Amino acid sequence: MTLALESPLSAVRGVGAASERMLLAEGLATVADLLWRLPHRYEDRSNPVRIGSLTTPDVTVTVSGRLVQLVERGARNRRMRIVEAVIDDGTGSLPVVWFNQPYLAKALPAGARVWLHGAVKVARSGWGLQLVAPEWEVEDEDGEPIHLGRIVPMYGRLGNWSGRRVRTLVARALDDLGGVEDPLAAVLPAGLALPSLGDALRWAHFPCPPASDAALGGLFEDLARRRTPAHRRLAFEELLALAVVLERERGRRRRQRAPECSITEEIRESARRVLPFRLTEAQRRVLAEIVADLQREFPMARLLQGDVGSGKTIVAALAALVALAAGHQVALLAPTELLAQQHHAMLTRLLAPTPHRPELLIGSLPAAEKRRVRQRLEDGSGHLVVGTHALLEDAVVFGRLGLAIIDEQHRFGVAQRQAMLAKGVAPHLLVMTATPIPRSLALSLYGDLDVSVIDEMPPGRTPVRTVLRD
Repeated sequence: MTLALESPLSAVRGVGAASERMLLAEGLATVADLLWRLPHRYEDRSNPVRIGSLTTPDVTVTVSGRLVQLVERGARNRRMRIVEAVIDDGTGSLPVVWFNQPYLAKALPAGARVWLHGAVKVARSGWGLQLVAPEWEVEDEDGEPIHLGRIVPMYGRLGNWSGRRVRTLVARALDDLGGVEDPLAAVLPAGLALPSLGDALRWAHFPCPPASDAALGGLFEDLARRRTPAHRRLAFEELLALAVVLERERGRRRRQRAPECSITEEIRESARRVLPFRLTEAQRRVLAEIVADLQREFPMARLLQGDVGSGKTIVAALAALVALAAGHQVALLAPTELLAQQHHAMLTRLLAPTPHRPELLIGSLPAAEKRRVRQRLEDGSGHLVVGTHALLEDAVVFGRLGLAIIDEQHRFGVAQRQAMLAKGVAPHLLVMTATPIPRSLALSLYGDLDVSVIDEMPPGRTPVRTVLRD
């Protein structure tokens, strides 16, 4: 049966109903889901050592040869079965032992040519060496090896499946995979030297060995860093898909009607009254960007980035003042109760000269206080609220939410951000982070957001030095 990337995993050889349920529980429904789950590392098991050259124990080796004898017997502990064999490669022979795997007596018949990979130990008799509990694979003249005799992809457990069984499933899926539709193939610049999508998936799971042993070290370095042409092509595919989704989200937001916010002299005077100090040039620049967004016809969606102590919160507070003056409600979502309480205290002091009194909604509040705050938010008498995940509960209803501010946005998921926005009708969104993200990366990860950076510390603040260590 020829498979497509969209084929259900139940169509792959060896996947029954129970296996399909387990794979679904792990989030894998289609062949594409399986193949995009790449190996976490690779091992070189392609070059067998000569058995005659083995002289010391405590080494891990790959050997290839013929099983000249194989027996199953009981141990002194009657509950344990032992399978013993001898492998011969023409340069020497080596005893092999497996514990509690009696099925190997049938899976590995004497005379079969096999690959083995495992630890060489001193034999229990004290004389000579033996291979203890090695991985195995019978040589197949008609097909390529999967588990040994090649550069081997290593997978973590998947449900109750071992990495070996996952590898077998991946190999079967790739064997039966037909032509992979690749609409990008015709438009990829030739200079990128990227393979087709189908070839990239095959190579990323089962890399081909290099033409020479000298190139093997470089290949494994590229595999470890995920910078082979196959990995680069798959990364390109993922980044392009992310960019398309983010651009669609940006377009969707720009078709919405934003809560109206206009800047008046009264608002400017109010801002001057609440400011306890002069803003830095960087703060003034990003505030101007935010205020310009608030006056557009479509909702703002902006990421405000700045080191700890750079003054992000005061900028967010001034943005909140604009929305409040326009008659809208403002919500500030923080990841912890301590941070929410700190923001609430700061805003209470800052907005004291104004008629706006911040509310606090966190999980540890008494039930009666929560009900009071929720009622004020619903009837509109609560203008500004600072809270934690408690703000996302279904019981929290806003009368006219116009601006949602999310602090430390990396600690909230996309679903939580959307849940906050769903509390209003296309409210403006301002998310803040102190994580130093290069602008190009920020535009890639948060392409649906415009980016503002406070790159200047207020006077008297020690600059934060960020270092990237490899």
